[in-house]
Amino acid sequence: CECLFYVDDNECMRPGVCGPASCQNRIGSYSCVCGSGFIFDSPSMSCLGLCYLSHLLLEMIIEMPSTL
Repeated sequence: CECLFYVDDNECMRPGVCGPASCQNRIGSYSCVCGSGFIFDSPSMSCLGLCYLSHLLLEMIIEMPSTL
């Protein structure tokens, strides 16, 4: 019987991989998790509050050209 072993790279061991968020290692990947009311923003490597994101979304909707 030929056995294959998979060695997972624990990305969470890398310093600063999730900025201020908590890193959760998964087999083959990882995820960054922020506290309640926040979501992780990969481009800025930070936790953004849902109220802030709602405000940005509202601004985008207001600035959209009318299609009517």
